[in-house]
Amino acid sequence: MAAADLGAALGFGDLWLKDETANPTGSFKDRVVAATVTRAQDIGASVLACSSTGNLARALAAGATEAGLRSVVVVPEVLGTDERRALVDHGAVVVVVRGDYDAANRVAAEGSEALEDWGWVNGNLRPWYGAGAGTVAVEVLAQGPPPAQFVVPMASGALAYQCVRAFAARGTRPRLVVGQPAGCAPVAAAWAAGDDEVGPVRTATRVEVLAMGDPPDGPDVLAAARASDGAVLAVAEDDLDAVVALVADRTGITVDLASAVAVAAARDAAAAGFLDPAVRTVVVLTGGPARWPEAPVVAVGAAVTIDPSLAALRDAVEEEIR
Repeated sequence: MAAADLGAALGFGDLWLKDETANPTGSFKDRVVAATVTRAQDIGASVLACSSTGNLARALAAGATEAGLRSVVVVPEVLGTDERRALVDHGAVVVVVRGDYDAANRVAAEGSEALEDWGWVNGNLRPWYGAGAGTVAVEVLAQGPPPAQFVVPMASGALAYQCVRAFAARGTRPRLVVGQPAGCAPVAAAWAAGDDEVGPVRTATRVEVLAMGDPPDGPDVLAAARASDGAVLAVAEDDLDAVVALVADRTGITVDLASAVAVAAARDAAAAGFLDPAVRTVVVLTGGPARWPEAPVVAVGAAVTIDPSLAALRDAVEEEIR
């Protein structure tokens, strides 16, 4: 969608938004779940599982239930009780790992090897996760002229990297700018330092859906930004609420803090000369308020809290998944 009013506020003359808040559960993660559900059904997996900071868990619980699959979501303890309860109400087994998202992700990675007959969205189904993420770029191209510049926030980096690949496959190579919250910005730190390697960081951000201190696609995003003469920027977190309010005021869209990171990254990149404010620029609004399908599930799930270990995960899922 065209965003002339927001563009004027940010200093852009041709700003467009890819609004992912309109998806069934409120974020682009519905795309990756749709792709992985199809693959899970193809391989006969009866359980769809993932690690998540919230958005993917919500999309997975809803998507798996609709497809008739059981769902298991491995989440960090920072995930709020209301979100946990909603996941359980929509049929998911919620495994809360004591620790941050990286701890939950490590447990899920070990689980994807030990429970390989399951469909792990960010494990053995990761190629299909990537294919689903890349459809954001495919739709951008279907909805208008190719963008000269493309701005997106990142957690794992899959969305940014897969969009780059999808653009390239269709003969388009926009300048890539990626935003990370300052409290979790390992790729931005490597870009600023001119390093080729992305070192892990301990997360200290309030943007929970982007709190991934060791992003698996970080090196690919770093390389893609450099190859396109773009940038990976750490965005200050103290004005993100003001950015959320600005987007709502100028577009009528309510976004989450991750989307605000993308908008702030576009603003900062233009101010620093990394983006040309006069050319067609697309900013991806990756998510907004949580939404749930109206239809109730047949059976509710369960919630269990574990220490960050494969043994604890095994015990939890063997008790709840029969």
